[in-house]
Amino acid sequence: MNLLELVESKLKHHPNRFKHILGVRERALELQAIYGGDIDAIETAAILHDMFKYDSIDAQTAWIKDLNEVEKYAKVPVAYHAIAAAYYAKNELHITDEKVFEAIYYHIWGKVGMNLETLIITVADFCEKNRTFHGAKTVYELSKTDLRKALILSLEYTIEYLNQDGLTPFYEQLEVLNYYKENPWNY
Repeated sequence: MNLLELVESKLKHHPNRFKHILGVRERALELQAIYGGDIDAIETAAILHDMFKYDSIDAQTAWIKDLNEVEKYAKVPVAYHAIAAAYYAKNELHITDEKVFEAIYYHIWGKVGMNLETLIITVADFCEKNRTFHGAKTVYELSKTDLRKALILSLEYTIEYLNQDGLTPFYEQLEVLNYYKENPWNY
């Protein structure tokens, strides 16, 4: 069974999530053609990034062996699906490429000092063609000419959305946003 079949089977009751994964893969490969990066790592990360999205929190955290990581993200449990998928890729599928691990693990908001592959997956996840929320199309258009600015804009839109809903952005989101605003050439 190849990775796409594996993920499609896992998400058989969530066809829209599988459609999203295909959209992220398409968008990520489009951005890879513009900016470079390891095409195999990008495609693998795109396929696997959301495979645990609908698992229970307990099922997600079971893949995370370091209890400090579980505790760190306790206030943002949405992060668990990403971390679980990264560990699944590494420990179950034996994918040892650190670029794949990082891109899956940090695909929600990126990280300070991320590699190009993570940046591509993070932006592609926000603006893949099936996304209909505010800002997705604007970020996509910007991503074709300035990937760093597209990341910044995607984070600003996300933080704006959280604030409107009365939610506090996670400190890592703010760190990543501030870092890339202050360090325009680092990724």
